[in-house]
Amino acid sequence: MAVPLHLIAQTVWPLYVIPMLTLLPLIFPTGSLQNRRWAVAVWGSVAGMAVLMAATMTAEEFLIDEAGGNVLANPFFSQGWFRFLLTTGSILALGAVVASLSASVLRWIHGTRLIRQQISLLAVSLLIFLLFELGFPVLDFDVYQFGMTVSPLLVIVSIAVAVLRYELYDVHLVLKRFAVYTSLTILLTALFLAVYLGFLVFVAQLPINSSPWSAVVVGGVVVGLCAEPGRRRLQRLLERRVFGERGRPLVAMSRLRESTFEIDDQAVLNAIATTIAGAVKSPGAALELHHDGRLNCEATVGVPTPHPFAIPLLYRQEKLGQLLISRRTPTEEYGPRDRELLIQLGDQAATIVYGLRRDAELVAARREAVASAAEVRAQLGRDLHDGFVPLLAGAGLAAEALRRGFEPGSPDEASAARLAERLRTAAGEARRFAHDLQPAALTDVGLIVAVHDWIGSLHGGDLPAITLDADDCELPQAIEQAGFFFVLEAVTNVLCHANASKATVVIRRHPGSLVLSVEDNGTGLAAPYVSGVGLTSMRQRVQALDGSFDIRAGSLGGTIVMADMPVST
Repeated sequence: MAVPLHLIAQTVWPLYVIPMLTLLPLIFPTGSLQNRRWAVAVWGSVAGMAVLMAATMTAEEFLIDEAGGNVLANPFFSQGWFRFLLTTGSILALGAVVASLSASVLRWIHGTRLIRQQISLLAVSLLIFLLFELGFPVLDFDVYQFGMTVSPLLVIVSIAVAVLRYELYDVHLVLKRFAVYTSLTILLTALFLAVYLGFLVFVAQLPINSSPWSAVVVGGVVVGLCAEPGRRRLQRLLERRVFGERGRPLVAMSRLRESTFEIDDQAVLNAIATTIAGAVKSPGAALELHHDGRLNCEATVGVPTPHPFAIPLLYRQEKLGQLLISRRTPTEEYGPRDRELLIQLGDQAATIVYGLRRDAELVAARREAVASAAEVRAQLGRDLHDGFVPLLAGAGLAAEALRRGFEPGSPDEASAARLAERLRTAAGEARRFAHDLQPAALTDVGLIVAVHDWIGSLHGGDLPAITLDADDCELPQAIEQAGFFFVLEAVTNVLCHANASKATVVIRRHPGSLVLSVEDNGTGLAAPYVSGVGLTSMRQRVQALDGSFDIRAGSLGGTIVMADMPVST
């Protein structure tokens, strides 16, 4: 065996040197090649190592057995083959080194700051290693041996620093899981031993114990009955901490359902992303929805990672969007149980998203209908007031002139008088109807002035003192109409039912909304109260504009009626 052992000892150096200069730069720091084209460098490195190992086997004619003091003949010695193999292997190895270093430089150029720091650490350690390797002819042998021993350790240290300091391969998560599993193993082992030994001692003290095997059997049974349920519970707890709710899909679905309790649509979308990411312990998630043929990101949570797991959001064969769930670690794929849970949650999320979209469409359609109705009311009021009412008034004047042309007291004169009176009455009714459709003051001066003038027209000894606290603002026509009639109805209720001595009307313009309130110090509403025609009308007007309506006891002892209507800016 002396000759094979000496040949093996002399030919292993390519396996020691070349991989650190070729394979390591190719895959560091991601653990994989940048793309398939760099596989050529891998094969070149492997071929160069094999050829140089073969060249080393043919280099020396005699092998010295230092232990036995013998000179052994090398059966593979050949000067011709040595030169050929050395040249070929050197070319292959040098080409692999150049390609590997090029790949590392490109990764450094296109990489993030973190990747550049990782590569820089490795480059320094490899440079030290290469300097010692190339300095073999001029360095003292002891110095060379020291360098070739220490420089690989520097490579290992640089990799360790990259892993620990810069969180390469999500080592913190791996160490955390390892620590949790180790702690659980120690805890379960201690639990089993404590229960087993405790019952062993207990059974051994019983007077009926005639054999030590009885204690062993009883201890094993007790461990199986008592300790095993505890082990299963701890195992489930550990799985939830590390892998999420994949063992409890109904719990995850229940939490996703609770996310719909949020008031705002955006809050619901954020809750969906947060809930699904938490269900599988994902570091991040993103919710993307289709709008007008484009996919827009609507909600994100955590930190996204490359190559996320995509869940299509489908509802009745329509793709509403997709959920992008980041992997727990860059190289960790979700298992079958995780994917099944994510698909189920995606189906439930699609239903929620579809409902939100329908709600938004209905709200938009209702607002458009209310705005159109307000415009129609305003136009009809103007047409009545400016067109039909003058015609009736003119006809009344013509009838009055006709009456004067007849002999006083004649039947014709009486008929003309009745016609003129009826035309005047019709003109007055048409004028009142036009005013109800669109108050002239509201059209001319706006909501605040119209409310102020209307409140100012209310006077009398039995009427409460009404004050107005309002912000001057410009509003859409539909909002002005709804706000005006809300105030009219609320103040009318105070005048008719509240028995109040004073009331306050507040109109506040906030960013994106108009808030109105009418508060009195009267007797208040009975609890529970029944909505009459006035309260129902106010509520319908406000809700038709996607606003909120509320009525409750006020701070003055009476009642406060509030409305909050959204206003597009």
